[in-house]
Amino acid sequence: MSRKANIEIEQGCSFSTDVEIINDDLTPFEVDGWTGQGGIRKHYLSETFYPFSISLQDGLCTFQMSAEDTAELEDGLYVYD
Repeated sequence: MSRKANIEIEQGCSFSTDVEIINDDLTPFEVDGWTGQGGIRKHYLSETFYPFSISLQDGLCTFQMSAEDTAELEDGLYVYD
């Protein structure tokens, strides 16, 4: 099952958020040994892409951006994947 989540990133500040990854039976999904990648952009067809780091461990997916990276973001709405 997938979910939609709105996130808020403050420009010029370090950003980190955790997302639980669970199985249909609500047990943690085994993510150890997996890797991920992702980022944000103004719209799905935008060529400007701001990557974030992802770590996967113990059923959690952690998304992070440094203060230097968030300082490059302009105010507004973005999409992420």
